[in-house]
Amino acid sequence: MNQQGYNPNIPVHQHSPQVAASQQGVNQNATTPTQNVPAAAPAQPAQQRDLNLLTLCRIGQETVQDIVTRFQEVFSILKQVQPPNGTQPGLTSSMDKKLKVQEQFRTIRLLFKRLRLLYEKCSDTQGIEYPHIMSFIPLKDEPDNRPEPIYTEDYKKTLQENKELTEIVSAKNRQLREVIDKLRIIIWEINTMLSMRRS
Repeated sequence: MNQQGYNPNIPVHQHSPQVAASQQGVNQNATTPTQNVPAAAPAQPAQQRDLNLLTLCRIGQETVQDIVTRFQEVFSILKQVQPPNGTQPGLTSSMDKKLKVQEQFRTIRLLFKRLRLLYEKCSDTQGIEYPHIMSFIPLKDEPDNRPEPIYTEDYKKTLQENKELTEIVSAKNRQLREVIDKLRIIIWEINTMLSMRRS
């Protein structure tokens, strides 16, 4: 069984022709896929990708939040500063806090520079020119000559009835005003007579 099988320690040409042929076929099949695999395309660097306006605004928002956070840290450090007492631990603590504040201010300066660059990048990226509001208002030199709509007889009759009813209601309102004014005058005269009788 071992004499007919393939022994990896024996060279291929010393095996039987069937075993050698099968082993050569396996080697060819094993090497063929690697020859057909295309070479991977080089990845584009991240710096060449165009950043859209939304991404720039998000980065700017994060930068502003970072600036505010660092200012809060500066204020907390300054709040903890104690007057110098002449001792070595006090001087060491004051020097450490001074270095921390200077480091925070250097970082804040860099963040402001980055925020300025983001602002300029956003201004260049948007490329939108906002026209004046008056340009949205259409101006016409001549009035529209629209044909008058053609009304039916029923519509004209209903319109005439509406006009008559409106006139009647207006007349009733005038009459009510006159009645109210007369009632006021009568009530005023009655009150005057009662006051004179009591006196």
